[in-house]
Parts: sequence; structure tokens; C-alpha cells
Amino acid sequence: MTPRLVVDKKVCGGAGLCAAMYPEQFRLGDDGLAEALKSGLTSPEDIEAAEDVVGCCPTEAITLLGLDEDGNGGEDEGTAAGR
Repeated sequence: MTPRLVVDKKVCGGAGLCAAMYPEQFRLGDDGLAEALKSGLTSPEDIEAAEDVVGCCPTEAITLLGLDEDGNGGEDEGTAAGR
């Protein structure tokens, strides 16, 4: 499974840190809340950047799904990186 980022809009506070840190993957939508721009992450660089964003989100609204314990794409759909 390809790791993917998910934003919980019920939790997002619209701080914009994700979009500032990783503009290739995030933007703030018309509602002022974060939106992930890609459905899946394939490069190790993208995965590492995504983990950094997950760890920095002030409201913990961002989750990286599909990583195993080693940080590789895996079958565990519920893994959250950086927490």
C-alpha cells in the first residue's frame, strides 16, 4: 500500500504550518483548512517530509496512513507517523 496523508478537517485549526512546510503536498482550502494535494506518497523524500509535517501539526489533524513500523509502505492502514 502506498502511504497517504489524511487531514481531519474536524480537528484542523487552519494554522497553515503544513502548507508552509510542505507546499508540494498541502494547501489551505477556501474554508481555511488544510487539504492534502496528493493521494499517495511514493518517494522516500516525500514520506520523510510528510512525517515531519505530521509531527509538527499543532492540532494533530494530519495522519500518515499505510506505513509499517520501519517507515516503509505497509499494510497497516491505521499507522500514524510522528506521534
